[in-house]
Amino acid sequence: MPEPKSYASEITEALLDGRTVKDVAQAYDRPRQQITALISRTDGWSLDPHTDTVVIGSQHDEPAASADVDLSSHDQPDEDDDFDLTGLERLLHRAEQSETAATRTAAEKARTAVDDLRERVRTEAAEAQIRDEISALEEKLAAARSQLKEIRPGKATARRAPGDGPTSKEVRAWAAEKGIECSPIGRVPQAIVDMYLAAKASA
Repeated sequence: MPEPKSYASEITEALLDGRTVKDVAQAYDRPRQQITALISRTDGWSLDPHTDTVVIGSQHDEPAASADVDLSSHDQPDEDDDFDLTGLERLLHRAEQSETAATRTAAEKARTAVDDLRERVRTEAAEAQIRDEISALEEKLAAARSQLKEIRPGKATARRAPGDGPTSKEVRAWAAEKGIECSPIGRVPQAIVDMYLAAKASA
């Protein structure tokens, strides 16, 4: 559908006011090449590549008549047209001020969606940062536990090596055979152990 004449006129007036092509393209949600096409097809207009603004060949008392350029399509944005957040805010603000109820409603829904999207991005970034911090803390904790194991003394496990002396069972059996009183439980008195060793040594 062709763009309404009043809308094209507003773009023309914005360019005549000295606004840059990039600014106008973002403010009116149009690809850059459509704005430059309008400039190239308008009598007496040219684009200053240094300032990105319209240069008029001669003075005009009235705004120059815009050429018949279709400003409705924006399916193919220019590679240099970086539609940033500022342009988005301008578009939403313009739509919110529209006299058409449907446009204001669409703007309200769009702003809600944009706000929701911003919050989702912030939340994801915060979660990613927290996960990174948790991972770093887990690595430090693992390293600390490893160091703790290295400096903690091991439990003493005193065990009688094989052949390091008679067992309590052997000494008790010998004492019972010799009629020497020895408790069946607890530690064997050292005196009885010595008697057992002496007997075995003289045997």
